[in-house]
Amino acid sequence: MILLTYATLGIGFTATIFTCFRLKDPFHPSVLMSLFFGIPLLFSMQRLSDLQSSEWEFQTYLLLIYAICIFIILPAVLSIKLPNNNAVKWEEISFKMRPLYLYGINLFAIALYLAENKITSGAVLPYLAIHDNVNVHTASVPIVSIFTTALPVVLVIVNYLASLQQRKKLYYLFIILLIALPLSRLARFEVVTSLLPLAAMIFYRTKKKKRFAFWGIITMVLLIFAGSFVGQYRMTYGGKYNYISYSKSIGFTGPKGPFEVNAILYGYFPLSIENVDRFVKKNPNFHDYQYVQYTFRPVMAGILQLDNLLHENYHMYKFVNKMRDPLNGAAIVDTALIEFSMDFGYVFSFVPMLLYALIGYTLYHRGRVGGGHKMLYYLLFAQAFLLFSFQNVFIESRALHASIFLMALLAFAKKYPFEQPINERSRLLVRSEFSKLATSMTFLIIGIVIMIIY
Repeated sequence: MILLTYATLGIGFTATIFTCFRLKDPFHPSVLMSLFFGIPLLFSMQRLSDLQSSEWEFQTYLLLIYAICIFIILPAVLSIKLPNNNAVKWEEISFKMRPLYLYGINLFAIALYLAENKITSGAVLPYLAIHDNVNVHTASVPIVSIFTTALPVVLVIVNYLASLQQRKKLYYLFIILLIALPLSRLARFEVVTSLLPLAAMIFYRTKKKKRFAFWGIITMVLLIFAGSFVGQYRMTYGGKYNYISYSKSIGFTGPKGPFEVNAILYGYFPLSIENVDRFVKKNPNFHDYQYVQYTFRPVMAGILQLDNLLHENYHMYKFVNKMRDPLNGAAIVDTALIEFSMDFGYVFSFVPMLLYALIGYTLYHRGRVGGGHKMLYYLLFAQAFLLFSFQNVFIESRALHASIFLMALLAFAKKYPFEQPINERSRLLVRSEFSKLATSMTFLIIGIVIMIIY
């Protein structure tokens, strides 16, 4: 099976390279999956950790081959007839919301995020309280978390689009603040998922793609080092226990690199595949299938809120966590593959994989061919490809919530555009609307500040 896995992976890489060069698009599903799943899988098969077993189970290889065929090879094959030119013209996309409205929404999102920090950790900036709670980056407040996980990335998108139309420097400040917000609780991947659509929009718009690629690589390297530093800072409880070594905790046998960057990258991505095998070994023939509870979680839990209504009767993370067998406390994630096998077992795990792969490709196809705002929805969905070898974001509802927020903001901007006919009646109407918004936002922010303080 290992030879078949290598062969399938080789075909996937070949198809990806061909697709990337033909379409000239590094954000194609096959490219993202090859970079963030195919390469980690290749490194994982080199067994660079003493904790890894010498051979994986048959079901593990089956899951890996399914993933390569469905998420890497299939989108490349479906893209054969796609035109070389991208229909998206970012400078032509209209987003002309009145600045005051967008400023108010930005301030609301930032204030709500900081309020959630206060509620979950007792501090507005939880990284200052890292000594007391190292897992604050995973804490959230029901309902509020819908806004704090999905709204910032959407606002990064719309602030960038607004900046193309109105050229206001304040939009760039809000983009920086919104991207940096997760660092207040030492959450790294939320930063990356906000940067993905921003990087894609800049890439699609710029004519100097080689220069973009150069600076993009430099930025990625800097982000990797910064993420490694944050990981070390969090694991040592803010430097309180500097003797803790991530490299030693995972038995990493390769060169550690500065800030143990190589060990951290290996532990977070390639080593997570080992946890898939450990899951299979612990549950070789489980039959307690969940029949679409995991596959349709974005709707069932994200929209219908069945997890909050049914509580223990809605099997989700607590159920699957009992079946997990992670290597140790330093390597607990197990890719997106485990959840894909929960509904119909290992053999038929290709069913939910195929569903989400086709959704992702359809969004990409519509965006590339149709143009307009359609590509934005793919960029929101693409974060699942980015984190495939870390966790299953497909079954989370953040992309669905983000898409709903994006649709609402686009509709709001269309109804209340920046450009208005200049006459006395419209001037009075605009002034009245601004006054109402300013008043409501003032009371909202005052309320959130009081909640933060007390």
